[in-house]
Amino acid sequence: GLWGLPGLSKRDQAKVDLGNRLLRVTASIAREAVRLRIPFDLENPKSSRAWLTEPLQHLVRKGAEFLETHYCQYKEPRRKATYLLCFLAPSLQGVLQVGMGKKGVCSATGLRH
Repeated sequence: GLWGLPGLSKRDQAKVDLGNRLLRVTASIAREAVRLRIPFDLENPKSSRAWLTEPLQHLVRKGAEFLETHYCQYKEPRRKATYLLCFLAPSLQGVLQVGMGKKGVCSATGLRH
């Protein structure tokens, strides 16, 4: 499921439990920011299943939007696509860079993603 997998070791389950608690607290703070009309953004890999959870989908229904960037475009070593879930952050539109060229080749580094 979205909140973890059955049969994890105690150590891995503890990591999942902590991650789930952090997600719930973060979403709670973000809900309050939406209520107060305070801009924010949340960052996680584009492939993260956290984006599919109800607490974050609730923020989307309240007007938050996804923006995508690739950190390789800023000379960072990470090549995975990253999503920002933004609320009242129009200044990020058009500034974030996405660097996937033809056949999965990075436009900044020339390397495959």
